Amino acid sequence: MNTNKTFLVSGISIFAVLASIFVVYLIANQNPDSSDSQKTESSQISVAFENNSVANSSAVQSTNTISSVSNSSVVATTKYKNGTYKADIKYTSPAGSESMKMELVIADDQISSINLEAEAENSTSIGHQNRFKSAINSQVVGKKIDELSLSRVAGASLTTGGFNNTLNSIKQTAQY
Repeated sequence: MNTNKTFLVSGISIFAVLASIFVVYLIANQNPDSSDSQKTESSQISVAFENNSVANSSAVQSTNTISSVSNSSVVATTKYKNGTYKADIKYTSPAGSESMKMELVIADDQISSINLEAEAENSTSIGHQNRFKSAINSQVVGKKIDELSLSRVAGASLTTGGFNNTLNSIKQTAQY
């Protein structure tokens, strides 16, 4: 009886390992969105098995964050696709509709660079956009994209609000 139980546990352990490897293989070989040539996909997936026991074996969720419980774990190391993302920051000021062009580079879930082009025509709005443009690099470059929560950059609260909305759109686009 004990030999049969050991054989059964070993068989289930091998099946769990193979199933986990298969899930990792499927996730690692997903095709990136071929319609956007500027996005690149870079991810590393690691698998760790602490022991051969299958007690509390896990069900792997194939969502953006891969997780499991108990004795084995599958972890996606990045949440966002590396790449360059271009967008228009749009917001409303007392002078009317305003916009700025933004180019944002994401690498390993961090913002590695940002370039802005001010497009305001009103002198007050031009001043706010230029101050925002001068100060934004120190606020976002090198920071984890999910940790950003800006309220006012260089006194430009409306521009910052437009930036936050645009950043959320980019996050949705860049998310695995």
